[in-house]
Amino acid sequence: MVASSENTSYPQICLIDDDLISHLHLIQLLYKIDPQLKLISFLNADMALSYLEDQLESNAFPEVIFLNIYMPSIKETAWEVIDRLRALQEESIQNPFLKNIRMFFVTADELEGDRKKAQDYKMVREFWIKPVLEEKLREALATV
Repeated sequence: MVASSENTSYPQICLIDDDLISHLHLIQLLYKIDPQLKLISFLNADMALSYLEDQLESNAFPEVIFLNIYMPSIKETAWEVIDRLRALQEESIQNPFLKNIRMFFVTADELEGDRKKAQDYKMVREFWIKPVLEEKLREALATV
């Protein structure tokens, strides 16, 4: 975990990206948009999933997740993460926090078929190529 802050102007946001430079860049942009942003961030998808699963119990599940698609330094890919989140949605169908997840994929390397595959997941709102621009983040946060 890298950063955490609390505010009520935006929903809770979770950032999962193993690339430290991109990770810090996104954190910087998010806090530029709102210095009091409620943000939790992870460099490791396994730790993030463990945290997210724990949040189901406390009803403090983030509504927005920025997720790097390919994280070679860890065993989970974004596809595995989103499959586990989708399974959690199905298991906890009555949990309103899981119904409203908005996920934004970020990647430095778009492989053929990635964008189409992302469209198969209802919770994925957009698919971005790094570096993510502040304007894109502002637009995304304005829709939640």
